[in-house]
Amino acid sequence: MSNTQSQQLMVEWHSINWRKLERRVYKLQKRIYRASQRGDVKALRRLQKTLMKSWSARALAVRRVTQDNTGKKTAGVDGIKSLSPAARLKLVNNLKLGSKVSPTRRVWIPKPGTEEKRPLGIPTMKDRALQALVKLALEPEWEARFEPNSYGFRPGRSCHDAIEAIFASINKKAKYVLDADIAKCFDRIDHEALLKKLNTFPTIRRQVRAWLKAGVMDEKQLFPTSEGTPQGGVISPLLANIALHGMEERIKQYAETLPTRSGWGKRDNRSSLNLIRYADDFVILHEDLTVVQRCKEIISEWLNGMGLELKPSKTRLAHTLIQCEQEKPVVYWSTRMGNNPEMPSRVSKLLKEQKGKCTHCGLFFRDNDVMEVDHRISKSKGGKDSYKNWDLLHRHCHDTKTALDGSLGKQSGCNSAKPKPTKRLERVEDKWVMRYA
Repeated sequence: MSNTQSQQLMVEWHSINWRKLERRVYKLQKRIYRASQRGDVKALRRLQKTLMKSWSARALAVRRVTQDNTGKKTAGVDGIKSLSPAARLKLVNNLKLGSKVSPTRRVWIPKPGTEEKRPLGIPTMKDRALQALVKLALEPEWEARFEPNSYGFRPGRSCHDAIEAIFASINKKAKYVLDADIAKCFDRIDHEALLKKLNTFPTIRRQVRAWLKAGVMDEKQLFPTSEGTPQGGVISPLLANIALHGMEERIKQYAETLPTRSGWGKRDNRSSLNLIRYADDFVILHEDLTVVQRCKEIISEWLNGMGLELKPSKTRLAHTLIQCEQEKPVVYWSTRMGNNPEMPSRVSKLLKEQKGKCTHCGLFFRDNDVMEVDHRISKSKGGKDSYKNWDLLHRHCHDTKTALDGSLGKQSGCNSAKPKPTKRLERVEDKWVMRYA
């Protein structure tokens, strides 16, 4: 491909009206959500198929994995990473369900505070984009179904919400607590039980099954995957939430069998027993120790149906008025977004001034968005390092703005100087950190 063609495709990618695409996809997702809420399966499946065939959804899925995700420069087994704008457009046009699935690449990363290492399964860029597309269709369906006290890996929810739910449960009455953790949740989910619970139409079912059974490549050796969903896959957190869906309702059903107090009904019994979950960590709260102990047995039985079990070393009984000697200070944000004390003051102030919106696309920043500070007037043109000359943008919006204002063109060529590293803000382990690209 000639330089002229390459530059033309680059401009085409950066000139896409992303705001319009996001609106189209959001409207479809809202209709999927409502169809799921009212139990209209026929309309739900038709809308999901429409979304996955739309060019808008495919383009947003590709943008997410090639520009937004922090792992965009990590290659799968095919060695492909950091796609050019031309390659992104090509991937958008070729993205469709039913394509052949490649095994994931095994990467070991250290667990914070321990000597253990966590296995990540890195899919190929094409599989990542396809997973992002399927997630766009499945997520609104399941958001209409998910239980009220499930907070991990869900849009618009955070650790802070889980803390608030716990506080609301214990602020007026002391309670016993089962603090529990599921052992190797992502690695041990039963495939057939998950697919049965997913209960989707055959095309998506076959595709999800193919990802689950794709295998893992670890140091040039292929290992089969008979259970679990790979950490590192775009769709894996959603699949884990689907696998754990129903825990809260099972506990509420048990609450209805408890003896009722004078003037109480089943509804009061249900509200007195709480299960609050964040990803694979959860707590069960009730004022009666015997009830909490029975809940532990019930949940253990329920988890067995998904091929899972509680982790004994991280499961304990406690009381809200008694501090455990082995308790460690905790994995949370004290407030959200700009009010978070770990957020750089410059970013906090810009978030406040911009009312939480990106100045380029006008959309609100969300929890998982990567934000970058941009100079309105570049320093090479006399711009100053001051709040009056700064804007806070999405990373993909920053890329687009840089491409359209001609900065990339000036850097192209044999004798061009190497561009200076740019700062970007990323969320890692529930903390905001500044990195250089």
